[in-house]
Amino acid sequence: MDKYFDVFQALKRYEFWHSQVFLFLEVIKPTADQIVTQNLLKVEGKTDSSATVKVNNQPALVSETGEFETEIEISQNTLEISVSATSRSGKESVIKRRIRPELE
Repeated sequence: MDKYFDVFQALKRYEFWHSQVFLFLEVIKPTADQIVTQNLLKVEGKTDSSATVKVNNQPALVSETGEFETEIEISQNTLEISVSATSRSGKESVIKRRIRPELE
């Protein structure tokens, strides 16, 4: 039984360390390598409700539940979307998502 307690304690320490070092950030849309056919791209995701979010350096509003949604203009040359979230204490997480523009 002590073996399981040791594993549990190690997991709790890891969760605490992870929460102190990293800021939760999830990008729901666009998906990786998504084909994009319009010049306006909807970007959706979730983070900490007190974080500030930027999509390709443009600010996005974050709801009380941590959800964000914005539209950005892309061109045929836009091959990657960068989403960053920054906490009040300065922790930052960045997700880069490749897209495949096939604009009409």
